[in-house]
Amino acid sequence: DWKEAVKWFRKAAEQNNPRGQTNLGQMYSKGNGVEKDHKEAIMWFRKAAKQNYPDAQHELSAMYWNDEGVQKNVVQAYLWVSLAGKVI
Repeated sequence: DWKEAVKWFRKAAEQNNPRGQTNLGQMYSKGNGVEKDHKEAIMWFRKAAKQNYPDAQHELSAMYWNDEGVQKNVVQAYLWVSLAGKVI
């Protein structure tokens, strides 16, 4: 149940839990349980990425690389993927 998942991810995200923030960002990015909203996804990814959460850094990098919710920026994409230690 996507809506139930969103409810619990939001509770975790609002308590500054980076995994909850990343999961909630993914829900917004894909439109699972919520209306697709790349700007909202980026907001949650950024909160978790600033806490050095690699999955969020990778997601944020992909958003910059794919021009989703932000203007394509390969420098930002490279920055975040480098911090994450993953390959796009």
